[in-house]
Amino acid sequence: MDTKNFSTSNAILIILIILGAGGLGGAVYYYGVKETPSTSIANQSVNQAGTPSGADSNLAGYRESPSAETEVVWPSNQQLGTGTALPPNSTMPPSSSPTLPVSQPSAAPGNQVLDTYLNAYQKVQQNKESYKEVSFRATIYTFLPLRDFLDGLDITINPAVYQYLDQSNYRAVFCYRDANTVDRGLILRLKPGSTMAYYEKLYYGSEGIEPSLKQWEPTMFSDLKNIFFPDNSLPSQYAARFQTTPGLAPVEYATLKDQQGKTLFVGYCVAADEALYLANSLECQGEILKANAPAGEP
Repeated sequence: MDTKNFSTSNAILIILIILGAGGLGGAVYYYGVKETPSTSIANQSVNQAGTPSGADSNLAGYRESPSAETEVVWPSNQQLGTGTALPPNSTMPPSSSPTLPVSQPSAAPGNQVLDTYLNAYQKVQQNKESYKEVSFRATIYTFLPLRDFLDGLDITINPAVYQYLDQSNYRAVFCYRDANTVDRGLILRLKPGSTMAYYEKLYYGSEGIEPSLKQWEPTMFSDLKNIFFPDNSLPSQYAARFQTTPGLAPVEYATLKDQQGKTLFVGYCVAADEALYLANSLECQGEILKANAPAGEP
């Protein structure tokens, strides 16, 4: 593609096509979830091929659940930007240690990032909220930087993907399923661009968002383990084989057996609103897509 010969109007048109049309290069997808409230896939099993059974081409069967955004105010005495890696086999902070049947991440005492995350997590479980998005900010900043959020939860994002992520615009997601299961996800907004060259690199380049996500796939399970699978033991060696759900809102996903034989799930989708959606269940992934669908979408 020769960008030198583009006129100003052509450049604007192409940017609009990239942002609005979606689906280019397999990285940006249209929204669209078929509404069938009478059907639930909350308890669907995963077949031997790793495909969630009963999921049709439009991710049908998800509950209707409006997005509920909560802003968490951060304590001013939290030391940020220091890299708070969590030690293995550490215990829950005393301030967030009510006995709950739901698996939870572990952390050293004093980790206020995790304390706040767990507080939001527990409220969803106690209130049986079907879907909630939680944003984070610090009293000493306008926002809690993404780097500190990731450090506090001891999760990692591949640097090739991380370079495209906005430091201030992200959310944790909780999807209540039953008394024993609260699924989790992340909404990570991409950095907005002001030039056509940026979007060409983002969606068409060999180091763009789609190739970068493919590069992340082999370690996605272990990188997100502390919030997606805190009580599960991953195999010492594994190969995550991602595949694509069919339909208007395709999701890249993989399943994996832990050391006890339980099936684990990781899914991701880059949508037309320039956001990366991640979840530890197909159902929660569908809830995220529905809650963030543009006005007028089904």
